[in-house]
Amino acid sequence: MTVADIRSFLARPISPARDGVRVVWKRWGSVSVVTIWTLMVVIATIQRGVLSQDHTTWPIFRQSYSHLLAGFDLYQPYPSEQGAGAADLFKYSPTWAFLYGAFSLVPFALGLLLWNALNATVLFAAVRALLPKPQAILALLIMAPWLLHSVQSSSSNGLVAGLIVLAYLGMERRNLWGAAVSIAAGTLIKIFPLAAVSFALFRPGKTRFALALAVMFVLLVALPLTIISPDSLLFQYANWKRMITLDENDLVFGRSVLGLMRNVSGVQLPNWPAQLLGTALLLVPPLLRRECWNDAAFRMRFLSSLLVFAVIFNHQAEHQSYIIAATGVAFWFVTSERRELWRIAVLAGCLIGYEAVPYTIAWIAMMVELLAAVPHPLRERRAAPELTSTQGDRMHTLRTMFLAVSVLLPTTLVAQSAAPASPVAPPPGFDSYVQKVLATFQVPGVAVAIVKDGRIVLAKGYGVRTLGKPDKVDSLTRFGIASNTKAFTATALAILVERGKLKWDEPVRTYLPDFAMYDPFVTREITVRDLLVHRSGLGLGAGDLLWWPASTYTRAEIAQRLRYIKPATSFRSAYAYDNVLYLVAGQLIEKISGQSWETFISTELLSPLGMSHSTVRHADAASGGNVATTHAEVDGTVMAVPPMTSDNTNPAGGINSGAADIARWMITQLDSGRTPEGQRLWSPASARELWTGVTPMPIGGTTPALAPLRPSFNLYGLGFGVRDYRGMKMLSHTGGLPGYVSEILMLPDQMVGVAVFTNQESSAAFRSITLAVLDHYLGVQPAWDWLGAYTKLAAQESRELASATTKETARDTTVRPTLPLLKYAGTYSDVWYGDVTVGSANGKLTMSFSHTPELTGVLEHQKGDAFIVRWKDRSLRADAVVTFDAKAGVVTRIRMVPTPGVDFSFDFQDLDLRPKRGRE
Repeated sequence: MTVADIRSFLARPISPARDGVRVVWKRWGSVSVVTIWTLMVVIATIQRGVLSQDHTTWPIFRQSYSHLLAGFDLYQPYPSEQGAGAADLFKYSPTWAFLYGAFSLVPFALGLLLWNALNATVLFAAVRALLPKPQAILALLIMAPWLLHSVQSSSSNGLVAGLIVLAYLGMERRNLWGAAVSIAAGTLIKIFPLAAVSFALFRPGKTRFALALAVMFVLLVALPLTIISPDSLLFQYANWKRMITLDENDLVFGRSVLGLMRNVSGVQLPNWPAQLLGTALLLVPPLLRRECWNDAAFRMRFLSSLLVFAVIFNHQAEHQSYIIAATGVAFWFVTSERRELWRIAVLAGCLIGYEAVPYTIAWIAMMVELLAAVPHPLRERRAAPELTSTQGDRMHTLRTMFLAVSVLLPTTLVAQSAAPASPVAPPPGFDSYVQKVLATFQVPGVAVAIVKDGRIVLAKGYGVRTLGKPDKVDSLTRFGIASNTKAFTATALAILVERGKLKWDEPVRTYLPDFAMYDPFVTREITVRDLLVHRSGLGLGAGDLLWWPASTYTRAEIAQRLRYIKPATSFRSAYAYDNVLYLVAGQLIEKISGQSWETFISTELLSPLGMSHSTVRHADAASGGNVATTHAEVDGTVMAVPPMTSDNTNPAGGINSGAADIARWMITQLDSGRTPEGQRLWSPASARELWTGVTPMPIGGTTPALAPLRPSFNLYGLGFGVRDYRGMKMLSHTGGLPGYVSEILMLPDQMVGVAVFTNQESSAAFRSITLAVLDHYLGVQPAWDWLGAYTKLAAQESRELASATTKETARDTTVRPTLPLLKYAGTYSDVWYGDVTVGSANGKLTMSFSHTPELTGVLEHQKGDAFIVRWKDRSLRADAVVTFDAKAGVVTRIRMVPTPGVDFSFDFQDLDLRPKRGRE
């Protein structure tokens, strides 16, 4: 192996581990890190709290509470109380002297154990809240040696690092009170956590944050008033100010940038120039690259640089202080997408170096990367590209743990309770609400997935898989997601574009030379992007009869017949939803990748996404196992209906999935292509393409009951609808198949996604659920009654449909057919569909579609030469009015129009059936 080979290997993006390694790492990696960190805390406590009390600041911390109560100056040396070898001062605010009271009430060693455990646990939980498990485990392993140094001296540095990270997380989640608590508490330990205020400089809500921070400082500063007088508290703060101003314990200079400058120059330089310079340099990247602040990766890198800055520009930095800087370096390393040799070398230097040199080098590298960053506005309001672990629960746990330190301090409890946490749980009473929806709309079963801030809030099934049977829907029960598959097909194309195999705006014929549309101009100009955005000029659902219901046509044959379908509008002039061009997109994926669409989707998307219970074929709906049975209302009764089993149009709607799997899909989409485990599947640039609206969609009137649904903009992007909801950008899509309807909604700015799959064709059911969930996370008050609105709407639509059906299908037996029945019989052909046969049996006419076995029915006379075809399979619910045009006693043409309420994919109206012989 040559040096070039080694460099090439080190420069490659980090690839996912093998499945077995990933399973072991996922199962045992976290356990190992917890064990290591716990052992370090216990060993350090035994070492410094039982075997020896040398070189530990715990005696100083422990006695500060009694000094505060007695009115002693907290910031004077008390050698007799510090233990052998200790030579330090209490440097924290009077508030922390007050909080240490919770530890002073227990024996020395136990108090030390609790204090060390608090420091380690706050930092551990903050890291796990910020990063997904694999990255968090690696970061914690990198930080472990420095944590040991910190807990051996019973320092507060682990807690300080954790509070800075919590401030960052609070700011990212718009939990301004939570961020204020963390900054105020950290600043009252050591001044430099105040630098975390910079997280708010380039974010909205500065005024509210400033107010929250001021309130929290006032509450925490005044906290000791519960046990001492105002005069005594002012005395302590005056002493604290004196100590900070005079640097009365300015003992350590060797482990900071200032220490390096003094050692090199031999001159006792003042502190402030270096600290002012460091602060200015820290703020240069966000000031110069303000447009990058919308990018979560940029903000994450800034957090890393701030953590390192807080140590290397602190002239009193000690060896144990470097747990803070190590946290920043660990974040920088594990969130980097490449493993360059120089980056590994810098990390190694930080792991073994005791001075500021390697950390200063790492900080410079971070600053250079910040200055060279490319903005990714898609990741606005994100904590980090890797922010995909279960942060909500851990943030709650962390707040609870912090409160436990001051369990005896009611005032602190009140202050903490004032900080509202952003909701992570489903709406109150959600399970009961879903059950009520099922009952209202006669839906046997439903699967619901909710994600928030990169974590799965809910993945659950409700009801039963099959009406009248006990098998319950669970989080893994598969439903046909129908047209929600389109986003997968579009994403697959985006992956191929990234690999340089395709270009979005290249003509389709560049890759599929045989592809053709009806209009030669469209054939020449239609691009890969056009396949996905419903602006080709085809009419609504045009060509769907080539595959719906299940037909004998192959995928290639369907694509070949598109050249015969006349357009309804000019090219790119209007929106009209279609499925057949997504079938062509599937053909394109097959041609470029050399794999079938099914194989490519399985290997490039489902497998790395961890969607192990999902499948890619319509036929899998009938495969048995944990699959929801398809149901629909047929002639007024909800019953099981046959599922769609033809695989010729899988690229447009063939995926079957459940709540747990689709939650992972939503997390990855919201994270611009990064899986919950941190693996990058597609780039933010591709996510931007997918999420950008292309084709304007009509904005119709909205009934008052559905007023919040009226958008200001409504577009179709690449596999996603792109519109606004209550002022927020929303990505959306629905799906419909026989017996399945579903919806996926995502609010990228709020990091919220909800998916609802049903096994009954009730759009009112899924919309009553999805919109209620979104409103909950948007904090809509009072809650909008979506269930009531859709109940009324469904009843109204039912009445209108019944009226329209009665009117359109009314018979008039006084107007007889103009020809004997046998004269209507014969074989008729449409240029794009093929043959349709009209026969005669038992005194009645019959109709059958040659390539669609299910479309066989009896013609019932309506009026004159008009008949209604009643399909033998009543579950189709697709009866149509069939009109024979006759001239000189001969049928010259058949026209068909679906009866009211028929699904648009039964595009009978597009057929131009002519006698196969003697066509005029």
